[in-house]
Amino acid sequence: MLDAFVNYINDNHLVGNGERIFVALSGGVDSIVLTDLLLRAGYDVTLGHCNFHLRDEESDGDEQFVKAFASERGVSLYVKHFDTKSYARDNAISVEMAARELRYSWFADMAQCHGFHKVAIAHHGDDNIETFFINLLRGSGIQGLKSMKPINGIYIRPLLWTNRNMIRDYALQNNLSWRDDHTNDETVFLRNKIRHVLLPTLDGIKENYRQKILFSINCLSSENDLYRKMLHEKLSSMEYVSSDFHSIKIKDFLEDETGKQLLFEWIRRFGFSGFQCDSVMKSIEEHSKTVFYSSDYQLDVTSDTVEIFKSSYDSSEEYVIDKDCKEILSPLHLSFSVYEKNNGFIIVKDKSDIAQLDYNKLSFPLKLRHWREGDRFFPLGMRGSKLLSDFFNDNAFTPYQKRNTWLLVDNDENILWVVGFRINDKFKIVGDTKFIFKIVLQIG
Repeated sequence: MLDAFVNYINDNHLVGNGERIFVALSGGVDSIVLTDLLLRAGYDVTLGHCNFHLRDEESDGDEQFVKAFASERGVSLYVKHFDTKSYARDNAISVEMAARELRYSWFADMAQCHGFHKVAIAHHGDDNIETFFINLLRGSGIQGLKSMKPINGIYIRPLLWTNRNMIRDYALQNNLSWRDDHTNDETVFLRNKIRHVLLPTLDGIKENYRQKILFSINCLSSENDLYRKMLHEKLSSMEYVSSDFHSIKIKDFLEDETGKQLLFEWIRRFGFSGFQCDSVMKSIEEHSKTVFYSSDYQLDVTSDTVEIFKSSYDSSEEYVIDKDCKEILSPLHLSFSVYEKNNGFIIVKDKSDIAQLDYNKLSFPLKLRHWREGDRFFPLGMRGSKLLSDFFNDNAFTPYQKRNTWLLVDNDENILWVVGFRINDKFKIVGDTKFIFKIVLQIG
């Protein structure tokens, strides 16, 4: 088994020359065998044990066991204690999910802080089959059904080619001791039901079904890699990206026979669910302007695009501009100049990147800020004032444009310029204007 183990590592490029491995050691037979094989093969190994305090004295017994094991083998061991139940309660997730998040977060921290190149996990082929059925029963596409891979970033699974019986036989033949977790025999959790009820039933239906399913999983994994590559190319050709703003034209979804699948694959990257995808697609087909939210993003179906951007931003962000300021580079690139109006002066029209104001009407310092509820100004060419929100709607601003448009205001909070769109009629150049305040927006 040792030779096959090393060959699997080499064939799948799991460990490079001189790389240090951090091994997740629970004390169960799988992780004990994984550690034994890595040590026999001569790899540079450090052990890590998580005490989740979920089984009272048994959890502490596991910790004492792995400490004795590490001492006997002369291998360094790190132990991490977690208040798993509190973490699950505070984050409104299951205890099983809490333990998973806690351990992988710790593994990543250990790799970064101590320079471990890889983190070895003792998952084997039967675990992969169980994961396949878990995702199948929960409802999953190709991404979930491909299950686990031998290597995923820093995480390696050198035992995926084996099964539970092979591992236990190796442990018995080499006189290895391990700890049994009695909760693995309970059929409360879905994984245990699959392990103890479904898989034995399949054993009676087809003798070598495990090999067939693992073959299918490997095929799905390869097909998923190809699918992801082609999907990336397809979406990249459709998607417009600027900073935190992402958009795709609605016609690209409606004109493609796989439009709904493309939509789902695109929006899932931002935390939107399959159920939300159905609603978004319905809005697209009905030409209905609708807003959707994930935990971090907002999605807007507009008249001709689907737009996604961060759902929160700092609306109080401000930048002060005093009289002597000639230029600011953030968040916009603006340059300022003052000059005397002469007989040859011509007002610049129809240029959204230039604003010209009557300098003597300005109250300094000026500020750049975002719009606020109740903001009102006198759009150039109008006698009366207008709510900025109405101005936005009249000019078909999208929600993203509204929140990312900057306003140039004076010290009295008069809106001088909706930057890039319209100046305030009250501050325009008139016949008796003596000095001109010019602002240029550098685009691109």
